[in-house]
Amino acid sequence: MADDFGYLNARVRARRSTLLKESFFQEALDLSYPDFLRLLSESVYGRDLAGQGLPEVDRAVAL
Repeated sequence: MADDFGYLNARVRARRSTLLKESFFQEALDLSYPDFLRLLSESVYGRDLAGQGLPEVDRAVAL
């Protein structure tokens, strides 16, 4: 059981490290859509953006 906890704890910590910080959202609120896409593409989610349309943004953030 302790091994399961260690594994799950490591997985949660790894996923948490990829979450966008509050400062990202504060900056994003003031941006136009193209500038928001640029900012998002510079984040850890950038590699998941296949294009610049809303469906691609939704898919990248959902991963």
